[in-house]
Amino acid sequence: LIETKTVKYDFLNIGNNRIAYIKITNFGETTADEMKSALNEISAQNPSGVVLDLRNNPGGLLNIVVDVASMFIKNGVIVNVKYYNGYQENMSSEPGKYFNIFDKTPMVLLVNKGSASASEILTGALKDDLDIPVIGQTTYGKAAVQRPFQLSNGGEVWLPIGRYLTPSGKDIHLKGFDPDIFIEQTEKEVVSQDTEEALNATTNKVSIDTENDNQLKKGLEILIEKIGATR
Repeated sequence: LIETKTVKYDFLNIGNNRIAYIKITNFGETTADEMKSALNEISAQNPSGVVLDLRNNPGGLLNIVVDVASMFIKNGVIVNVKYYNGYQENMSSEPGKYFNIFDKTPMVLLVNKGSASASEILTGALKDDLDIPVIGQTTYGKAAVQRPFQLSNGGEVWLPIGRYLTPSGKDIHLKGFDPDIFIEQTEKEVVSQDTEEALNATTNKVSIDTENDNQLKKGLEILIEKIGATR
């Protein structure tokens, strides 16, 4: 049995600042538990700031992204779901899951054109509820809600039954979520990151390139400014 890790993290020391770097590769069954363990360790180290990386995250389970978002957002709507029949459901942060570290710790968010579905839900929630700076490229734009219907032969058909909206009501389907600061990512960066992620798939080890990753460099620049403003 090979189990892949969906939450990877490490720390960067920049001047007097200790920055926590967290990367979520997708939102699977174990992601919420992995994130909880990661944030417990990160909180114990009292970081100056946090970089959350959702680049190339294709999404995953709706209930899992709501769990994860509730660790960052104490009170607020995570996502609105508008169904085919006109009914709209507002999914809010779940009590008891919030980490108090985010009361005072600045954060930035990295996305790119490979960020889709559940990662776009988390992006919208963090932007609308907390005004977290979003850096990178316009996201993929996949906001369809799908539901499986069982077939008599044991298979199933997944059909769209609704659409996700951000907490403010923004519809990003087929349009994507625009970052606050647009930074291109080179093909070399993408290939290098994909290779490292494949090699480290079964561990929480993460590859960080502060020299050549332009999106990360800009994110750290913005984060250091935010840290300075809070002191």
